[in-house]
Amino acid sequence: MENKLKALEGNWYGKLKDIFAELNEMGVDFYEVNSEYITAGYNDGDEAVRLLIRLGGTPNTIIINSVEEVYRG
Repeated sequence: MENKLKALEGNWYGKLKDIFAELNEMGVDFYEVNSEYITAGYNDGDEAVRLLIRLGGTPNTIIINSVEEVYRG
């Protein structure tokens, strides 16, 4: 899963819903969303993993600047 998420860095999307669709297919849940970042998470076996996905670009071209794991436990 980590490699799939890291592969998203640098990808661009037309709308936030496009990002949501791709992450949903990976089994990622969303906790907070704004124009600068998305907090999200998924379960890796018996561990909960929390992510900070930093966004950039414009309202019509959203770029995933980074995907950072901020919690595992």
